[in-house]
Amino acid sequence: GHTYRVSILREEPGEKQDLAGKSRIEIEFATPGKVTGYPLREGDAVLMQSGGGGGYGDPLRRDPGAVLEDVANSVVSPRRARDGYGIVFDDRGGVDIAATATQRSELEANRVRVAVVTDDTLDSYEGRRGKRRILALTPHTAGRLGLSEDGLLEMRGNNPAPLRAWARIHEEEEGPSGNGPPTIRLDPFACQVLGVSADDLVELRALPKVHVPGGLAD
Repeated sequence: GHTYRVSILREEPGEKQDLAGKSRIEIEFATPGKVTGYPLREGDAVLMQSGGGGGYGDPLRRDPGAVLEDVANSVVSPRRARDGYGIVFDDRGGVDIAATATQRSELEANRVRVAVVTDDTLDSYEGRRGKRRILALTPHTAGRLGLSEDGLLEMRGNNPAPLRAWARIHEEEEGPSGNGPPTIRLDPFACQVLGVSADDLVELRALPKVHVPGGLAD
């Protein structure tokens, strides 16, 4: 899909006129998602472009017949139907019920879930020109996600809206004793956005890393 991006349309005398009859330039930003700390001028237009969105609810709970219809209408590719929704098709193009159940069980088992430790003193943001949320991960959790330092990830809790952060990998393992899940520390705002409390489980998902020329701002 289309990567979410933000740009600014700014009037500049002498530039070629656009279809609206205005001489404007488009200021583009290399960073994905939101942009902070950039001064706007009177008359600037902020342009936000994104893909079609992700729908609502757990894709592994979506009606297989609805996914089949999406594939028939070229809304979802057969590969995405299998990898994202867990739908396996038979040789005739219909849904293979048994194989779909197996695929969905495997996808469910491979999800990375961590327990929440609430921390009222945690400062989850860094950067001076443009603050970004960071999340401390253990090497084991980062490895399961396939993430390296500064990798982008998404947290999903009880609320529909996810929360994104940049990974910080700590050498020391953090987690409860015994066979419990690994833990992450979250500030009160993150808990409110995700709709979670202490000991609740949060799903972590790695997101495609976007190249930022010159690296992230300090």
